[in-house]
This record gives sequence, structure tokens and C-alpha cells, in this order.
Amino acid sequence: MRSSTSIAFNSRNGSLLGSSASGSTSAVTGCASGASRAGPGGRHGGLIEPADSPELQPDEQVEARDIAARIRAALATLPASQGAAATLFYLAGLTHRETAAALGIEPGAVKNRLHKARGNLRRELYQLW
Repeated sequence: MRSSTSIAFNSRNGSLLGSSASGSTSAVTGCASGASRAGPGGRHGGLIEPADSPELQPDEQVEARDIAARIRAALATLPASQGAAATLFYLAGLTHRETAAALGIEPGAVKNRLHKARGNLRRELYQLW
């Protein structure tokens, strides 16, 4: 049986506030990993916060942190509606339906916002690729 969880997005500070059926609440920054029921990093594997990994050399860790900072900065430039959808879907690991429910919109509108957000992020982050 699936537990009931709700997530709200605060567009002013980019944070997520989640609450479960048991009444517990937790705050998660919009760029942190682990906000979803899918486990640490959500569905997309922690795209924003690189973990210190023994597999990475120190210079690679610095580069990973630099890329993460650029992605966070690019997310901050998105219009609030696109930023909210991108944060909930990509960072919190919610589905289209769950994101739509959290934002009070239809799943099709979520897909539209994600499409626009990806286009804006592509232009903003082009130098990284």
C-alpha cells in the first residue's frame, strides 16, 4: 500500500516542503537530492549535488562541484512556473501526475513547463557540453 505524501514548492526560496500521512514534515532545498520516495537522488540519481566519491580525483570533484553550481544558478534563472516543475520532477523525482498535483495544474501543463525549462536550460548551460 502506498503512503500518502504531499509536496509543496516555495518559489520564493526554491525549497520543497514535504509531509507524509503520519504528519511528519521535512524541508528540502530545491537543489538537494533525496527528496523522493525513490531514494537518494530521486529518479534521476542526484543530478545537482555531487557526492564526494573515492572514484573521483580531487580535480574531478572540484569540476563536479563547479558544474553543480552552474546548474543551480541556471535553475534559478527559470521563470517560477518552470523552476517549480523542473525542481519537483527532476530533483524531487516526482512523476508528471505527482508534480501536477503539487502545483495544482494538469499533467499536460507540467510536460509543457518541463519542455520550456529544458529549452531555457539548454541555452543557459550550452557551454558545459
